[in-house]
Formats: sequence, structure tokens, C-alpha cells
Amino acid sequence: MADTPNSMEKRSILSSADAWRNTRAIRNAFAHDAFYQDGREAEEERAEAINLAWQSADELLSVAENIQTYCRKQGVDLVEIDCADQ
Repeated sequence: MADTPNSMEKRSILSSADAWRNTRAIRNAFAHDAFYQDGREAEEERAEAINLAWQSADELLSVAENIQTYCRKQGVDLVEIDCADQ
């Protein structure tokens, strides 16, 4: 799995493999059971995870755009799908 971010960085999909690993760590914070517990410490962890996720939103959008660009260069046409919330 560690090779995938490195390969994506070489293809200019990711700005940095390390940045992607940090983004995954943020995602894992949301998936961890402690995120959903009660108490002051859990609230602080939730707030920190939410703030980090917000700060990384631009990076995630950039990755999505880079994936589209890479696919087009490879001759792959991506089909737009309807979002569940629309």
C-alpha cells in the first residue's frame, strides 16, 4: 500500500505522498471508535479532526482534479454519476 501514494505522486496526482498519508490519518480519526465517545477529551479530538479535515479539503479537491486530468491523458473517459444527495 505504501507504494501507491508514491506512484501517484510520480504521476502528479498527489502533490506529496506524505501529505496523502496525513490525509489518511485524518480519515482514520473519523473512523476510530473514540471519535464517537462522550466526554471532554473526545470532544476536543472531534474538533481537531474536523478542523484538520476542513484544512485538507482543498488538497482532496486538487487530487480529484488531478485524477481526472491523469485519466484524460491516458485516454480514459470518466462518466459523471448522480450524487445520492441530489
